[in-house]
Order: sequence, then structure tokens, then C-alpha cells
Amino acid sequence: MNDRSFIKNIFVRLLLTAPVNFKGIIVMPLLTRLYTQEVYGVWLQLLLMRDILLPLLCLRLETALLRYFTKEEEPKAFVKGVFTITIYVTLCFLIFVYFFHDFAGDLLFGERTFTDVLFIGSLWIAVNGLMHVGLSVLRAMEKIGTLSLRELMSALWTVVAAFCAYFLRLDIQKFILLCIGGDTFLLLWILFQIRAPLPLTSFFRAWLVLKKFISYSAPLIFNSLFLWFTKSIDRILIVNLIGLSAVSVYGVSLQISNVLSIVLSPINFVLFPRVIASWNMENKDDVNHFFSRALTLTLVCSIPILVGLLVISDSLILLLAGKSYTTGKILILFFLLSVLASMIFQNHLYAIHLVEKTYLLPVLFILTAAMNFVLGYFLTRSSGLLGAVIARFCTFGFMALAVTIWSRKYIQFELPWMLIGKVLIISMIMGACVSWMPMRSWLQLAAVIGAACLIYGALLLITGVVTKRTLSSFRREFLWKKA
Repeated sequence: MNDRSFIKNIFVRLLLTAPVNFKGIIVMPLLTRLYTQEVYGVWLQLLLMRDILLPLLCLRLETALLRYFTKEEEPKAFVKGVFTITIYVTLCFLIFVYFFHDFAGDLLFGERTFTDVLFIGSLWIAVNGLMHVGLSVLRAMEKIGTLSLRELMSALWTVVAAFCAYFLRLDIQKFILLCIGGDTFLLLWILFQIRAPLPLTSFFRAWLVLKKFISYSAPLIFNSLFLWFTKSIDRILIVNLIGLSAVSVYGVSLQISNVLSIVLSPINFVLFPRVIASWNMENKDDVNHFFSRALTLTLVCSIPILVGLLVISDSLILLLAGKSYTTGKILILFFLLSVLASMIFQNHLYAIHLVEKTYLLPVLFILTAAMNFVLGYFLTRSSGLLGAVIARFCTFGFMALAVTIWSRKYIQFELPWMLIGKVLIISMIMGACVSWMPMRSWLQLAAVIGAACLIYGALLLITGVVTKRTLSSFRREFLWKKA
């Protein structure tokens, strides 16, 4: 894959997964108007639990699939082994939730009122865990388009389920059951696409195939636990220190800020399989080039989106969720900076995977988890939601800095600082130009976004950041013209 194909895959991933990432924002006005703040908080907490369990249900062997799939002599046995382990672990998870639902409800929701929702949500998470393995196989094959289409279909089904729940006035349990039905169908489809319609094999056979990957994946289990704790402790603290309703308010701002990841996450998604291929061929120059390109794209793309979201955030939350969910621009700013730091951290974390030093990562994640807990506890008690997000930003900023310094031992970065500086100035001018415009309706908000895009594009042309040659290259890379 050359540089042109790398950019094209990022563009394809962005195009096909934008609706996936917008899923939470699309269903937000439906669910916040259908359910109380407490019930919407339950939905957000289920999403939080899904985030940690998707990689853990397969014992992080999906990352081993990505890292070693192209080198494995029997890839089909490899895939079946991972699915088998995931099925066994998933069954253990469901048994645990069934017998210890009161404990799980206290931990996740701060109360036991919604424990009946917990088991139904766990079934949905179990289906998503198996889908996660299937999608990882497609990613290892670098079938980015196919993978992204399946994720898109899952997101669209969730939106359809939310509309059905809204218009039919369904309770949260029935809404989740609709999600389970759609994702189960997609899971079966994915299994046929990866040519593993019956992915289960014997436990002994799975162990023989996978035992050589345990030293790679086992540290990642602890990494995932502590990284999830780092990402989630703010919401757990808010549940216990403030209440479930406050989690829904905090979660709305978090979802708005995560729009920034719509553009940034495709970069690291495509980066990992790309640098693995170059690393396995011992092409260090290509590895350095793609890491540098990914960091440049992350910074250049994030700056105008960060400024734009900061300008429109208050109005966007008001229109989507209502006045009771508004929080203020300062909280949104720290959320956005946290997302940017998280994306930089994720990009550079792949360098540690390449050199197979994942056993050292638990030290970092234990440290940052403890840091976020201590900061989060005291700042949330003293400053409420703003204190929680400040602790989140400090933690992710430290993680991004630490992993970047660490990865530089193995990877050399080259950044166009002049370009980044120009984009920063242009973005600030763009934000200042539209900040005075009214944004009290969807039509006015659309006008602001359109004006911001026009101003930003015009400034790029005027300053020479974008030229005719750049536009010509864009057409070649993104419109699939034959070379």
C-alpha cells in the first residue's frame, strides 16, 4: 500500500463510519425526550460497559489477530480459536451478571432499580463482542470498506430501533431487544463473509493454536482494564458523588465532543494494519513516514473541528437534548482537548505494539488510572462536572505525552510546523467570524456551519495552504481515478 492508498483508506473509513460515529447524536434527541434523565443515564452506562467488554471478552486476542494474521500459516484455525475463546468467556460473563446482578447494578448505576435492564444489556454486549472479533478479522485482511459497511449497518439499525422506540413509546428493555435482533443478523452475515459460519472448535484445539500468542495478548488485558478505568472513572465518580442524572448531562457533552473523533479515529484505524505490513517487511522508512503522516493529519484535521465545535456546542446541545443538558463552553473545551490527546496517544501506542513491548504498558496504565481517580475524586467533589473533565484532560494529556516520548525511541516523526501554525490561525479567524451569528434553530445552525466552511476554505486558498495542485491531487486520491 502506497501513500495514496493510505490516504484513500482513511477517506473511505471516514466516509462510511461518519454515520456510525453520529449514531449517538442522532438517537440522543429521541432517547432524551422519550426517557427520564435517569433512564438515559442507564443507556449511557451500558455503552460504557460495552466499551470495556468488547476487547476483554476475547481476551485481547483480536489484537493478536491484527498483529499476526498475515504471518500465520493456518489463519482459519487462528480465527476459529479466537471465536471459541470469546464464546466461552462470554458465557462466563453472562453467568456472572445473572447471579451477581445486584452488585453489578450498584457499581454501574449506583442503585439496583435498573438491574432488570442490565441482563438484557449484557446479551446485547455479548452479541457485539462476537461481532468485534469478526470485524477484527476483516480489519486484519485490510478490507476496510467491507468492515465499515457492516459497522454502518449496525449503526443504522440502532437509529431505526430508536425511532421505533420513540414513536411506539417502547421502554428501554424493548429498545435494547430491537438492537439485539439487528446485530445478531449482522453477526451471522459477518461469519459467512470471513468463511467461518461455524466458528466454534474444541477448547483444546483453540488452546494449541493460541498459546503462542498469550505472551502478547495477556498484558493487553490488564492494559484494557486500566485504560477503561482511566476513561470511565469520571462517570463512575459522578454516579456515586452526584447522581445518575448528572451522568446523563455529562454524557451529552461527551458525545458532542466525540464528534472530533469522527475525523480522527479513521486515521489510527487504518494506520495500525498499514505499519504492521511495513514493519514485517523491515521497511523502517515507510513506518516512520506513515506515523508522521498520521500525526500530521491528526493535528491539521482536529484544529478547525475543535474550534467549530466550541463555537456551536451550546446551541447544538440545546437543540439536541434540551436546556436541562447544557453545561457551558469551558467544559466542552476540556472534553475536546481530551479527545485530541486520546487520539495522539492511540496513534503512538501502536509503536509499542510493533516492538512487542506490551508487557511494559501496564505500568503506564496503572499510573494513569490512579492519577485520574485521585484527581477526579477531589476535583469532582470541589468543582462538580467541570472538575471531572479537567481531571480527564490532565490524565489523557499525560498519557499522550508519555507514549509519544516513548515511541520516539523507535519511530522518527517529521511534522510540517508551518502548515500546522497556518491552520491554527485560519481556524481561529474562522471561529471569530461566525461566533456572533444567531444559532437558535437548526436552520440558523446550518447557516453558521456553512458560513464557517466557506470562510475556512477561502482562507486556505488565500494563504496558499491549498493550491490547484493540492485539489488535483485530492481528485486523484479520493475520486478513484486510475493512475
